[in-house]
Amino acid sequence: MIWSKLKKQIESRFADCFRGRLCIYSTRYTTGSYFMTRAWITLDGEELLNFSTPENYDKYLNDYAPIEARVPDNERTPGNPAERGEFDKYEFTAACRDFLNMSIEQALSDLNPIVNMLAVLDGRLGKRRLREIDPEMLHNLPRQFLFIRLREENLLPSGK
Repeated sequence: MIWSKLKKQIESRFADCFRGRLCIYSTRYTTGSYFMTRAWITLDGEELLNFSTPENYDKYLNDYAPIEARVPDNERTPGNPAERGEFDKYEFTAACRDFLNMSIEQALSDLNPIVNMLAVLDGRLGKRRLREIDPEMLHNLPRQFLFIRLREENLLPSGK
């Protein structure tokens, strides 16, 4: 599937609170190069997440570590959904394609945190179910986007 169609299909699934505000992007910087690529996510024009292939290569040398072994929780930067280089553009676009063929239940229980992140942003996930998700059971990536969604839906308890 071409990127523009994939982008449109993914963004059309975002919850109403994100319509026209949350955008996904993908690019290749050097003509003919499949290495200099990245994807990113913005909210109101501010970049929230970067999926850079060169940074991922620098970190893992194309030897993809299992997701749960990539960045230990004690080495994470507070407030960052993912560390620089933790995921690459190809993992992001593959997760987007996979997500299109999943139910919300399948996406929430998937082992890929990118798919989980897309699930918490999906409008098919209702507010009651959204509040029932235990953030401690999630990888840092979907956990951070869960909090963003809860904030945008005005569902956070006071004081957060």
